[in-house]
Amino acid sequence: MTPPHPSGTGAQPTRAAQPTRTTQTTQLTQTTQLAPATQLAPAAQVTPATPSPNRYREAVEATLVAAVTGRAALAEVFGALFTEADAGGWQGRAADDWWHQASDQRAAALGSVDVCVAACRQLLATQPEQVGPEDPRARHPGPARAMPAPRVGPR
Repeated sequence: MTPPHPSGTGAQPTRAAQPTRTTQTTQLTQTTQLAPATQLAPAAQVTPATPSPNRYREAVEATLVAAVTGRAALAEVFGALFTEADAGGWQGRAADDWWHQASDQRAAALGSVDVCVAACRQLLATQPEQVGPEDPRARHPGPARAMPAPRVGPR
């Protein structure tokens, strides 16, 4: 048994009076459509990342300073050594051989330091002072510290 219609006529509501599932879906689709792109809010401004110091460059600069300082100290020590040798305290064939060997060692040592200095200067010419924060050169652990030279000779 069907209950009587609230209008009191006893007539049942027709199927057309109730919204169908298709009508509901169409209404839902129409209400959820996106607004045109011209109505969207303006995009947030993206600011470029602040450049970071090039830590690799800083390490090369520290190495260059250490090499130049070390070269000056090395040249000074060899200079003092040859000044004493030239004073005539030791003479003879053994002294001449020693002097020539020491002179060759001085040239080799200062030449090696000069190669290091030239390589550092060449690297510095190719490295920018600032890099992006995601660049690996921005995360270098820091400038290299000058290490004392190892002792040479008998201990």
